[in-house]
Amino acid sequence: MEKLTVFNIFSSFVFLFSIQLSKAADTITPASSFIRDGEKFVSSSERFELGFFSPRKSRYRYLGIWYKQIPDTVVWVANRNSPIIEPNAALTISNNGNLVILNLTNGAIWSSNTSRKAENPVAQLLDTGNLIVRDNFSRSASEGSCLWQSFDYPSDTLLAGMKLGWDLKNGVERYLTSWRSADDPSPGNITNRLDIHVLPELGLYNGSQKLSRSGPWNGIFFGAAPSYASILSEPILVDNEDEIYYSYESYNNPIIAILTVNPSGTVQRLIWHERSNGWAAVHLAPTLFCQFYGHCGANRVCSYEKTPNCECLKGFKPKSQHNQTRPGSCVRSESADCKSGDRFIMVDDIKLPDLLNVSLNKSMNLKECEAECLKTGDKTGSRKSRDSLLPFFSLASVSAATNNFGVENKLGEGGFGPVYKSGQGLEEFKNEIKLTAKLQHRNLVRLLGCCVEQGENVLIYEYLPNKSLDSFLFDTTKEGLLGWGARIRIIEGIAQGLLYLHQYSRLRVIHRDLKPSNILLDSNMIPKISDFGLARMFGGDELQSNTKRIVGTYGYMSPEYAIHGFFSIKSDVFSFGVLLLETLSSKRSTRFFNTNSLTLLGHAWNLWKDDRSWELMDPKLQCEASYPIVMKRYINVALLCVQKNAADRPTMSEVISMLTNEFVNLPSPQQPGFSSLKKSVETVARSMNRLTLSVMDAR
Repeated sequence: MEKLTVFNIFSSFVFLFSIQLSKAADTITPASSFIRDGEKFVSSSERFELGFFSPRKSRYRYLGIWYKQIPDTVVWVANRNSPIIEPNAALTISNNGNLVILNLTNGAIWSSNTSRKAENPVAQLLDTGNLIVRDNFSRSASEGSCLWQSFDYPSDTLLAGMKLGWDLKNGVERYLTSWRSADDPSPGNITNRLDIHVLPELGLYNGSQKLSRSGPWNGIFFGAAPSYASILSEPILVDNEDEIYYSYESYNNPIIAILTVNPSGTVQRLIWHERSNGWAAVHLAPTLFCQFYGHCGANRVCSYEKTPNCECLKGFKPKSQHNQTRPGSCVRSESADCKSGDRFIMVDDIKLPDLLNVSLNKSMNLKECEAECLKTGDKTGSRKSRDSLLPFFSLASVSAATNNFGVENKLGEGGFGPVYKSGQGLEEFKNEIKLTAKLQHRNLVRLLGCCVEQGENVLIYEYLPNKSLDSFLFDTTKEGLLGWGARIRIIEGIAQGLLYLHQYSRLRVIHRDLKPSNILLDSNMIPKISDFGLARMFGGDELQSNTKRIVGTYGYMSPEYAIHGFFSIKSDVFSFGVLLLETLSSKRSTRFFNTNSLTLLGHAWNLWKDDRSWELMDPKLQCEASYPIVMKRYINVALLCVQKNAADRPTMSEVISMLTNEFVNLPSPQQPGFSSLKKSVETVARSMNRLTLSVMDAR
């Protein structure tokens, strides 16, 4: 931050507003002011300020927040992925409450993209370092009343009061991401996040590779012993139904403490020293060998005081007799038998092992846990896999709850229900349990439990009274029940659910069967993506896979998947584009539209080329005001999603930005895949000699 330079604004640089911003102001509104490059936006107690800056040797400009009295300490960056080439940008707030960075021609460079609207929006920089947008009618500047806040989108620094962890209601994860370098604030490879598999703990990652871990939360602090940093600030862990997060507060308010993650692969806690006028690192990890994840291998203890530093646990021996002193896994010296007198031993002053494959029972004490483990013959100190956290119901209780599976309680038929006895259904059943039990988002259906008994495999989901989206789109008895506003909310909800699966869940999930019948609607018409029997999980670095068993529903599958078996997040994006066109038009994707056997995709493409895209709209919605402009944008986005080449399709984060941000200039789409039903069937048929196409029509 050596170049926090104030630039003069050229006289030719004209914006919509001309009121100069006072340096003391901590709020901006759509009508009163904007922040130009060279001006500062200061919190009320002058603790933080916001403005445009260039990091070190970079010539690019970014909007950031930093300590006003402490130089070279940027704690948040807005446009990390959208650098400004010239010092001619400005920050303003739109009438609907979106923060927007505009360039010389009033083109949008970055936007907060909030979907929540405000009647009288105000942006304010708080003394906590949090930039918030609130409705001025609320007459409150607290974080609790805000419509959008920068604390929900951390950069590389955790400030006091910020949350690191999960919003379970909305399925959003807040975590730190390093800069790419000291000169480049774009997101780097190093992340620091709260792992919540069993007992919460902090983990440092390089991509998907775990570098180090804090050790699980013990109710007071992370790990086996408190650090010096925890003496200077109070660690906080909140764990309830709505959220689970780590935060901290300074014991002594004047003390400034921050947590940062660095491009070099370390996380450090810094304390500001007034006398020396500099930052002091009170915690830096990983630096010592015992702090690196898995340094010694399985069933070994790492010690700084012993040589060699790695030794097997009591009762274990090195797995390789040629690797006695170097790090490597250990195995049992002899088989353990809990029934013949073997017991647990106490191991002091070590970090608890990684708990990825155990379950947690908070109601048991230590003796009860030991007795249960001995009873079940489990020698590792755990009882069942994490998947056992999902409740199991007896077949009798499920039968009673549904009046012996009476017809009057039947809501529909699932995707793999009719075929599960063929041998494939069981694998899909297991897959749906494994995936859905671990996914938490307001736009994903919630799995309550399961029943595996007497040859029956039953999944118990939350009750969603409005059933599936297809019944509203294609059932003539429900015509007119789904208005324009409801469709917009449903589309945006589905997009948010897919974004969580692709980007924010623990492992990247490809649904592979997205369609209206797999979108369920609750009592408030909030959409829930369901049916994960065909879904696939990807590792952090895995981008694409292929299969010889192609499963899904024809009409929603992308060309590269239906023909070659390749699937990725772009396959789901294609399905989303088809679903979006169906939601706008109330027409099925495989319907014929003329003698050329055009699909809905081909029909939409032809209308787009002829500048008649409004004809695609469901006629029942054409009387609603303000639809043409938004409708054209939505069709544009849908056609971008269904482009023939996967590389040309946007990601779901880009889709959401395009759907919700009126300032984004949309590119023109290329021709969609499967635009002609006749050609599509011929193309797929040619591939049948080496691939098997399983078409499943759900619900």
